[in-house]
Amino acid sequence: MKTLFSFIAFFLFTAFISFSQGTIRGKVTDENGEVIFSAKVYLKKDKTQRSYTDLDGMYSISVKDASGDTMYVTNNADYDTIVIPVHPQNNEIIVLNFSMTVAGKAIKVLTGAVVTARRATKGTDNYMDKVKENSATTLDYVSAGTMTKTGDPNVAAATARVSGVSTNGAGLITVRGIGDRYVKTMLNGSRIPTLDPLTNNIKLDIFPASLIDNIIITKTASPELPGDWSGAYISVETKDYPNKLEVNVDTQFGYNAQTSFKDVITSQRSGTDWMGFDNGLRNRQDVPITSPNLTPSTYQEMVALGLGDYYSKLGITGWTDGSNQSDTYFRLGLVQLGLLPKAQINDNAAYLNAKNEFNSTYKQEAFGKINPNGTDYGNGFANNWNTIQRKAPLNSAQSFSIGSQDSLFGKPLGYLIGFRYNNSIRYDPNGISQRVGAQELNFPFDVKDNAQISRQTHGWSGLVNLAYKLNSKNKVALMFMPNFTGTNDVANFSTMPDHTSYQEGRTQQTQFYEQRKQMIYQAKSEHYITKAKTKVDFNASYTQGNSIAPDFKVIQYDFVKNNDTISQYTFSPSAGDGIRRYYRYLNENILDTRMSAEMPLGDSTSKLVRKLKYGGAFLRTDRKSDFNEFYLIDGNNTAKDQLSNGDIDAYLNPDKFIMTNGKLDFAYAERDFARNHTYGYSSTKAFFTILDYELKKSIRFSGGLRVEQAKIFSDVDEYHRLGYARNDLRRENLGGFPLVNAANINEVNFLPSANLIYKLI
Repeated sequence: MKTLFSFIAFFLFTAFISFSQGTIRGKVTDENGEVIFSAKVYLKKDKTQRSYTDLDGMYSISVKDASGDTMYVTNNADYDTIVIPVHPQNNEIIVLNFSMTVAGKAIKVLTGAVVTARRATKGTDNYMDKVKENSATTLDYVSAGTMTKTGDPNVAAATARVSGVSTNGAGLITVRGIGDRYVKTMLNGSRIPTLDPLTNNIKLDIFPASLIDNIIITKTASPELPGDWSGAYISVETKDYPNKLEVNVDTQFGYNAQTSFKDVITSQRSGTDWMGFDNGLRNRQDVPITSPNLTPSTYQEMVALGLGDYYSKLGITGWTDGSNQSDTYFRLGLVQLGLLPKAQINDNAAYLNAKNEFNSTYKQEAFGKINPNGTDYGNGFANNWNTIQRKAPLNSAQSFSIGSQDSLFGKPLGYLIGFRYNNSIRYDPNGISQRVGAQELNFPFDVKDNAQISRQTHGWSGLVNLAYKLNSKNKVALMFMPNFTGTNDVANFSTMPDHTSYQEGRTQQTQFYEQRKQMIYQAKSEHYITKAKTKVDFNASYTQGNSIAPDFKVIQYDFVKNNDTISQYTFSPSAGDGIRRYYRYLNENILDTRMSAEMPLGDSTSKLVRKLKYGGAFLRTDRKSDFNEFYLIDGNNTAKDQLSNGDIDAYLNPDKFIMTNGKLDFAYAERDFARNHTYGYSSTKAFFTILDYELKKSIRFSGGLRVEQAKIFSDVDEYHRLGYARNDLRRENLGGFPLVNAANINEVNFLPSANLIYKLI
């Protein structure tokens, strides 16, 4: 924390130094909106104050004389020189952007200019309209300006405003009816984890609108884009640093007449839920999973009574009750226990008497040794099944950001530091749905579902963006963005047949909490090779992501209703299926790197866009998934009994999980399958080339080829470790499902694409 404060203090100090000096900054482009590199910008009175535009077409001049001056913008003989009077005041930062025209051997004298900030306008509709106009692909966008006007809290809500885009309310989107594997979402053009085991689509609600400049949705293919999408390619662009010191503080509160300050359904919460993650409250205690043996075999009973060594010496390590050998082995055991005389081992009457005495006395003793009294079979689970009520607070969001351009070691440094925290709650106390012919519930009539549903979300995001210009030809940038989101979904469903003569219903409660974390690191560098007139870009992104769903609880039971009074509760069809707990752990790390080079074709002063772009990319994804399921063992068929008043906590009292006098009501057991623990990775190497060529102002062609080598591997941890071959029968085919084989793909694909644009001008 001390380091963080020192970091902020440093930037506040440098911002103050920058603010104490007059500065003129801006961007220089040509008529097509393309940046002009190495254009000269200087002052008439003080010729020592000069600047050359960099790779982004940006320049910056410090102004010491506040009495007024004349500024020149020139680029040798290629473009007309621009001359403009400037009158900066002390400590003032002026931002002037220029569009240069092809040389007509004239001097353009401007008497004034619109003061705009390049990095501020990046988040406006005007800037994005220009990007859309100059793009060689079909795209839509949502700008930061639009998100500010509409009050959208996150990217998911903002993206849903685009024509053809819809959201399911959980942060997942579809474009033109296409979703999941056909939609790819990037952050600044780089891949980030989905953090979902069931979909390839990213929940966009993790990105707060206040830290985003714009959202670009590309709908047509291009060789520079990955080849594994067809619906939409979405790039979420984070905020860039401003041209001068900007400090933004924003606080929002939202009131919902149905929710705010009302009692809403929820579950027990940990002390860190408000920070977007669980502090361990929902985790099971770290104790070994033990299960009672409620139906021991005859061999297990004999071993518990001390006859293990006896059978071992005879070479007997067990038998199956009811088999041909079981009767003989059992008789031998009765002889050793003194219940059956050795001379009468084949006397059936004596054997039946010995067997009855064993069942009445010794069997209970064996059961007690196999399952000792006082053994707790709760296995570390908390008795927190019932949902609770709490007052819902106001929805709120707070954000803060500071950014500027300063000088570090005599070189320009741009920075932006941002933070946003939000909490929200949605609640529907009267959800109703109708289902026709609900035979899946064993009800012969139509049913009506009544539901109470709530969703509480807490999350925070940060953003640190730094850009350092080594010189006019070389620039580096670093970005760090942490995201933490915790979502608590709670629901009570009550199902009643929509028929007056049939009054049996069903109740289901679910409690699902998910915490998602992403730690995103990105680096970018831009370089200009003068002799080759080539601009080279390098991008690298690494994201550590994980999603944890601790203790997803589902409980279901039936009831009978007479004259609006519920008289009986019964778990159905059994305790094990009616009471379940799930734990899910998902780790996903992604490395995404790209390098591209762009060079002009033909005369640099041409008014037509003509350029060649080529490059390569490497993408590596590693994913580890673990899923644990626990269910309830009904020790004494208690789950078939009446559930008094529907009180689940009392019904599942921890005392009922302790073996007492040879009896046990309930026990937790694990249903573990090898297929619930998997690992996989994918890697993609790509090379591409693009020709972007305007035949004339109204006709533009953009197309090329992308070549991708894709390697994908995924397998069950245990099967891979043990080296099971494909179609090995040990690869579980429980329940009639196919064998769980490893996925192993290695192939090369050639992906050509082309766009032909005709402009009505």
